[in-house]
Amino acid sequence: MPISRAKALRIEQNRRAYEKRRSLVKPSIRMPTIPPGALDLASLRLPKKTATFFSHFKPTYTLSTNDDMAHWDGLPPYSPSDYLTLMGLTRVGEGLHGRRLCIHREFELERMVRFKTATPIAFAQEVRSDLVRCIQEWKALKRMLKKISVEETDHFMGMHLLQWKSRYIYHLIEDMKALKVGQESFIELFNRRW
Repeated sequence: MPISRAKALRIEQNRRAYEKRRSLVKPSIRMPTIPPGALDLASLRLPKKTATFFSHFKPTYTLSTNDDMAHWDGLPPYSPSDYLTLMGLTRVGEGLHGRRLCIHREFELERMVRFKTATPIAFAQEVRSDLVRCIQEWKALKRMLKKISVEETDHFMGMHLLQWKSRYIYHLIEDMKALKVGQESFIELFNRRW
């Protein structure tokens, strides 16, 4: 029994809708130029997971601008901090790793929501825009750190921030590569990372 024309049309529409959902059309967004050295710090391991680290990285941790660690969210120079005097540079660095990992995880979770609602092309363009912004921030911070003495707290904290900018760049590059392969690849990468 031959298939009716209407049924054949419906089958074809369903096939196209399925392909669209499965993202068989992969975005072809051009990768921006990565400056030399931008990924060097990304491969540094996080410090040993200490109590200070975990006090700032846990699912129930609420990020706040009133937090003592928020003092170092921006670019140097930093104003003097009683918290730094009390805790010491090493412990504050450990806590900052925890805080920045928490910030990064929240950013990625928000992006996953946008990934599920946006078209593949629009989402890939968003990832590229984030990558370009991160590269510009990395370059600006790198230039700024050349003017700060290595012995200063501002240099230590600035290098800490530079390391995290490098991590963001590395992850965004991975994201773009995964998106070029397809949506499943991006989801697998996200699940491996978190």
